[in-house]
Amino acid sequence: KKLQDIVKKYFRQEYQNKKFFDSLEPYPWVIETIWELENNYTVCILTKASKSRTWSHSAKAQTIEKYFWEYFADNRLIIAWNKTLLNIACHIDDTASIAKHNDNHIDYDTPRKLILMDQPKNQYITWIPRLYLDKQEERWVVIADVLAN
Repeated sequence: KKLQDIVKKYFRQEYQNKKFFDSLEPYPWVIETIWELENNYTVCILTKASKSRTWSHSAKAQTIEKYFWEYFADNRLIIAWNKTLLNIACHIDDTASIAKHNDNHIDYDTPRKLILMDQPKNQYITWIPRLYLDKQEERWVVIADVLAN
């Protein structure tokens, strides 16, 4: 418990640093996957807004621009307080909150398909298909299966 508290405190302090997003890198195969999906789908990058760190909005946009040029940063970057309120066909995320998308009691035009990026913080969610960092070759099987059903 103590180690967990120390780690949380460290990340809170780091997140206060305006250079925090500069230090982040995408998962190893995410850029390639996004561009491949873009061939057949309209892909948007959706990120959660910070209520206390409004500077993070531009920092996130700059990080997206670094990896995807202006393409997504200018046209398809959505910063939202609640990512589950948007009517999107498929949501790939690492946060457990995507599992709560039906809690909003919104009648979506299309049922949202969910894929979870495997993270220690979301291990308790077992009913959503997962993408594993160490199983890159399986990612297209998972994505194709979810999109087909």
